[in-house]
Amino acid sequence: MKLSQAQIEFMNDNWEVVFATATVVENGGAGWPRAIVVRLFRAEEERVILCDAEMNVSAANVRENNKVFVLSYDKAGGRQLKISGTAEYVSDGLEFEEIKAFKAAENGTVVRAIIVITPDRIEQADW
Repeated sequence: MKLSQAQIEFMNDNWEVVFATATVVENGGAGWPRAIVVRLFRAEEERVILCDAEMNVSAANVRENNKVFVLSYDKAGGRQLKISGTAEYVSDGLEFEEIKAFKAAENGTVVRAIIVITPDRIEQADW
């Protein structure tokens, strides 16, 4: 599924997002959800990129269950963009190195990995 240009601009303008993961359900038990507020690196037509600086629990969850949820929201206007998708942790390669260098130069953030999310479902609220 692809993000529209308006959705991309909305996300890039409202870069504080909620990133939600869940553990794998084992032995008939319930998985444990995890939601944190993170800074969006970039939204594109076919993917959303987040940076992992200190997301140990979320990283472990994604390694076991790559289905994730991202909520982008406009604090002032109440609009929301909800994305359910598949996440991949990337900790090597040219794109990772470029983002890692950019974040280090921008504000000293040490990026351990990037999280590349491919949207499977996109919902809008209050648009």
